[in-house]
Amino acid sequence: MKRFAFSLLAIALPFFLWAQEPAKTVQADRFVHYMDSLDTYQLVDVRTSAEFKEGHITGARQLDFNKASFERRVSRLDRNQPVLLYCRTGKRSHRAAQLLEQLGFREIIELDGGITAWKEGGHDLQVKQ
Repeated sequence: MKRFAFSLLAIALPFFLWAQEPAKTVQADRFVHYMDSLDTYQLVDVRTSAEFKEGHITGARQLDFNKASFERRVSRLDRNQPVLLYCRTGKRSHRAAQLLEQLGFREIIELDGGITAWKEGGHDLQVKQ
């Protein structure tokens, strides 16, 4: 009986720990699904200002991950509301997601492949004039 309980725990524990991770990476169509289905969320583009002006997802707030002020600025976001993150290819948003996890954000959704994948999926961009 003890062996059965231990085996069950060994199987269930990884799934429990996986379910507790606040950050998840999703494809563009799933990212759109979150944008459409969540009542509230914070959409954050972690690219530079120049990249943002070239085109961004409508409603995104630009917070440059490479700036020294990033941690201070991102700390002002609501930790209890989902944060949807993206960059150009997914590398900066992944590092930003790790930081948000450390800061105690509860739900973080990364766009896999960044805005490059977004455009390849045929999704619209807003260009800042």
